[in-house]
Amino acid sequence: MAIEDLTTYTKVDPNGHITVDANTSTFTDLPRNEDAYVYKDKGVDHFNGDFEHLSEIYSSAGAASGIVYINVLANLVDDAKGIYDGGGDMLTLLIHMDSANAPSLYMREYDAGTEYTADPYAINPSTLYYLKFKRDEGVGTYGTLYGYLYSDAARTNLLTTLTLTLHAKKDFRYIYVTQTYNAAPPKVITGYYQNLDLQEAPPPAGRSFGYIIG
Repeated sequence: MAIEDLTTYTKVDPNGHITVDANTSTFTDLPRNEDAYVYKDKGVDHFNGDFEHLSEIYSSAGAASGIVYINVLANLVDDAKGIYDGGGDMLTLLIHMDSANAPSLYMREYDAGTEYTADPYAINPSTLYYLKFKRDEGVGTYGTLYGYLYSDAARTNLLTTLTLTLHAKKDFRYIYVTQTYNAAPPKVITGYYQNLDLQEAPPPAGRSFGYIIG
């Protein structure tokens, strides 16, 4: 188990709103009305069965309706709306700015183009939060998705648990750490996503799928 090296991920960023280093994907004035994302091809059906991912999020600013998807699992390469409109499947966490320019954490399942959303949780801007994103296939017919939000790195002070009963059993190939939802209005969001730990054994030496472009 180790922190993901995000420099091995593919970055599609036509207008230069995303900066990636080894541990962090920083999005600066990232607008929702363009295709921009950072992802890695982990191989067909890599994310199968139970999983538990650890990460950290920080949202410093944004405008109403600004949105960024984080810790996304999917089987297509596109922005979030492109996958949704194309009838694709995703499991995801995301940050959305409300009408008062305040961020909230959401968790969603997209099943063949149908969206299911857990009740969101309002978070404070300019505050670092610690996440645990988990699927337990032993709970419910198709499994249950959980988003645990903590205020401390040890993950002992639990602030909330997002819970979503899944509607289908799907395995996933791609993981995104930053992803837009390309739709009007062109509202922006700023922050970062970092220290993703998939809690998996490392791949065999020499195996790599990602590269940086844009």
